[in-house]
Amino acid sequence: MINLRQKRRLGGRIDRLSATPFQKKVWKALLTIPKGEVRSYSWVARKVRSPRAVRAVGNALNKNPLAPLVPCHRIVRKDGTLGGFANGPAKKRALLKKEGCSNYFRRVRTASTVFSTAKSISSSVVNRPKPNRIEDRALSSPTPNAKMT
Repeated sequence: MINLRQKRRLGGRIDRLSATPFQKKVWKALLTIPKGEVRSYSWVARKVRSPRAVRAVGNALNKNPLAPLVPCHRIVRKDGTLGGFANGPAKKRALLKKEGCSNYFRRVRTASTVFSTAKSISSSVVNRPKPNRIEDRALSSPTPNAKMT
């Protein structure tokens, strides 16, 4: 486990790396995540005060040169799936299990099952078949240039 003194040292190492200021902010934000917990890409984006830069956060995590010390493996997607990892999803899953995130995996399985069930129910109720023939399309929506009488 990394103590406060080691985190400060890592913060200093991050400052000396050749990287963009945004990447350095992202990597420093990762040091605040406790061992055994996960956060989302959007959480990191909000933490570095760029809430719309979720994809940029993912790119910064991919370029992390201090990989297990600066814990980019603790970042998952908002829906609970693992997301990307430079060393592959199996390695990310192994690192999370090693840190004691087994409760997280139970939650994700339950949440994804609920999400997929809700999605299938809503899609069957809301979606209706699209018109196949040109005549059906013409009847279902008026053209923008059609004159109203």
